[in-house]
Amino acid sequence: MEKFGVRLKSLRKEHKLRQKDLAQALGLAQTTIANYEMNIRFPNEEILKKLSEYFNVSYDYLLGRNNLFYEVKPPFIPPKKLDHNEAYLSDLYKRYLMHLLNGKKKLATDLMIHSAKSGIDIRDIYLHILDPSLKEVGRLWELGRITVADEHYFSFITQHVMSLLHPYSDISPKVNRSILTLSAGSEQHNIGIRMVTDFFEMDGWDTYFLGSNTPTKSIIAFIKKYSIDIMAISCTMNYHVNSVENIIDTIRRNDDCKTVKIMVGGSGFYHDPNLWRKIGADGFGYDAKEALIQGNNLVVRKKSNRLPNEIE
Repeated sequence: MEKFGVRLKSLRKEHKLRQKDLAQALGLAQTTIANYEMNIRFPNEEILKKLSEYFNVSYDYLLGRNNLFYEVKPPFIPPKKLDHNEAYLSDLYKRYLMHLLNGKKKLATDLMIHSAKSGIDIRDIYLHILDPSLKEVGRLWELGRITVADEHYFSFITQHVMSLLHPYSDISPKVNRSILTLSAGSEQHNIGIRMVTDFFEMDGWDTYFLGSNTPTKSIIAFIKKYSIDIMAISCTMNYHVNSVENIIDTIRRNDDCKTVKIMVGGSGFYHDPNLWRKIGADGFGYDAKEALIQGNNLVVRKKSNRLPNEIE
């Protein structure tokens, strides 16, 4: 069980805790934590349970039996009458994440489909379950606790879930507005911008998702062809921000694209709250819900700036 001490020390440091802090949280002596980490002593079942719940990891991970962090619970069967509050969605998130991290594609998929069939809004599933689970996967990858292959597989499962949820979307009547969505340069993280696209589609917009690696010349031609109102660009990597700026600059200098509004989003902008303004964008959306609010506001301002005989 020598891995237990290593795992415990690693978890404590990851959470920026002193031995004294962890001991106080668990109602133990600091020397007890020190002895655990040096494998001089081993906790009883009650203490193991407290440690598992405190760090939100599985017994198997604590004991070094595997590298998975969450235990898979029995398949979830939703109740007939649901209380769609934050606590309930938080529980669904934890269950989905358990299945995701353990590679249980069918359990993860079934959980989300059952939730949608039971009446949970797809928007809530996106915002409170799928999106935060991807952020957690990204965090674990940065910590080196999962591999690139793991991260790609978890992303694939989420994309699969999104495609299966689409038939359960509650789509509003058409609003005669259009949005073009894409990722900057060779950006491979497209799930966030796909969620944004789906939010706009559910709100009645005409949506056009182009993905990555689209030449700026083709983007301009597309904007003209479909009379695009708003373009949304996703950037999750800091080194792609320059690509976003170049796209915006080129479009701004094209006379046929003067009226299109440009919105940006993604973790590439999180480190500087004013970065989107600095590169010339009209708006920034932290998530799909905020992006939709920003998009509707931008279109209202755009149409209010037209001459009276140009207003639809």
